Amino acid sequence: MNGRVLRDPAEVFNQPPPLADYNPFDADRALARDPDAGAILLAEIRRGATGERLLAALADDLEDMLRGGGPGEAASRHLVERIALGLQASLLLRHAPGAVAEAFCESRLAGGGGRLFGTLGRAADCRAIVERATPRIP
Repeated sequence: MNGRVLRDPAEVFNQPPPLADYNPFDADRALARDPDAGAILLAEIRRGATGERLLAALADDLEDMLRGGGPGEAASRHLVERIALGLQASLLLRHAPGAVAEAFCESRLAGGGGRLFGTLGRAADCRAIVERATPRIP
């Protein structure tokens, strides 16, 4: 939304979706503009990498990509995808139950699952994940 008041509810459906104007080249520009941005991202990702080889390897790859101010326009989408995966994994490893974090890392960082929502590798503890998500009715 652009801040103006909608007079007709039908106007809601004519609005562009959030982040419709997002461009992965913005990440390149931000990294070039602020030399500390890459180091801050890597530090945040590495916070969860203690003892997790897959995330540590991703952080090392990102560090290589960021060396020299970023990968350039040709690889911007790949860079942004890797940053998003690294931040997700880091947060899950620090704050989610082990089964959830392990399933994410195995399926998204090691390629043990597919790219579609819900595709996990055979080693995933699906029972623990489902039990965690099941509401408890007193």
